[in-house]
Amino acid sequence: MSRIKILIIIITVFFLFTACVQNEDIESAPENFEAKPEIEINAQEESQTNTTSKEEMNGPYDVTIYVDAGYYPLTYNEYGVAKGIYVDFLKIAFSRMENFNVTIEAVPWQRGKTLLQTGEGFALAPPFYHGHDWEYIYPYSIQFNTENIVAITLANDNTPDTLKWPEEYLGTVVGNVAGFDGYGGEEFRKLVAEGKINLDETENVFTHIQKLVNHRVDYIMMNDAIFEYQVKKMRDESELDNLVQFKITSIIGSDPVYLGYSENYNAPYEYEFRKAFDNEVYKMIKSGEIEEIMNAFEE
Repeated sequence: MSRIKILIIIITVFFLFTACVQNEDIESAPENFEAKPEIEINAQEESQTNTTSKEEMNGPYDVTIYVDAGYYPLTYNEYGVAKGIYVDFLKIAFSRMENFNVTIEAVPWQRGKTLLQTGEGFALAPPFYHGHDWEYIYPYSIQFNTENIVAITLANDNTPDTLKWPEEYLGTVVGNVAGFDGYGGEEFRKLVAEGKINLDETENVFTHIQKLVNHRVDYIMMNDAIFEYQVKKMRDESELDNLVQFKITSIIGSDPVYLGYSENYNAPYEYEFRKAFDNEVYKMIKSGEIEEIMNAFEE
C-alpha cells in the first residue's frame, strides 16, 4: 500500500473519531444542564426547612412553673390558686419575658421534686442549691432571695441562751418540714444517721409549730421570717395562746433561694427561658424592686 493511501486512511479515521466525540458531548449536555436546577431546588427546600425551624423556636410558649403549696406566706395554695410573696415576684418577672405565657401552679413540695425528677415538670421554686445531692435539679437561676434558718424551742427558765449547732443538740428531737433536705447541714444529717439526734418530719409549717407547742419535739428548724409571720397569724386567729413564748437557740445558716430547673425535662425553649428569667431577676435586684417586695412582706 502506498504512503498516500495510508495517509488518507489515517486522516479519515481521525475525522470520524472527532465527530463521534462531539456527538456524545451534545447528547450528554442536556443531562448535565438538567442537574443544575435540581441542585437549586434542593437548596431552596433546605432553606425553607431552616426558616421553618427558626419560626418554631420563636414561640410564644406556654410554660408551667411549680411552687411549694405549703411554704406560707412565701408560696402557698389558696383554693387552687398559687399565692405568696415569691409568687408575686415571679409573676412580675414572667410578665416581662417575651414569648412566654407562664402559669404558676402550687403543689406539695415532695410532689414538685418528683415532677422534676421524672422530667414531667420544668422548674420549681424556691429550692436551696442542691446540685450536689439532688442531681435531677440543675441548673439554677441566679438567686432572688436569702433565707435564714434557725433552731427554735419553747422559752422557759431552763432554756439556754444559745446552743452550738449541731453538737449541743445530741439526744434531742428536732423537727423539720418534710422535703427540706438542706436544713441542718451535713454534720447534722450525719448525727441523725448515727442515731445521736432524732429527726421528726411533718407535712407543713402549721403542724410543725404545733408539735413544738405540744412538746412532741424539743426544737424545730425554720426560716426565721416565716416563723415570725406564722406565729403572728396563729395568734391573730386564736390558734396559739399569747402566753406561749419561743426562743431562737441557734442560727443554723443562711441559704440563697432560686428557681431550679429539671435536668430531665426536654423543650426547645429551655435556654431562652433561663436567660430571659435571669435577666429580669438581675434588673429587679439592681432597681431594688425585689427588696421592696420582701420588705412589704416583713412589714
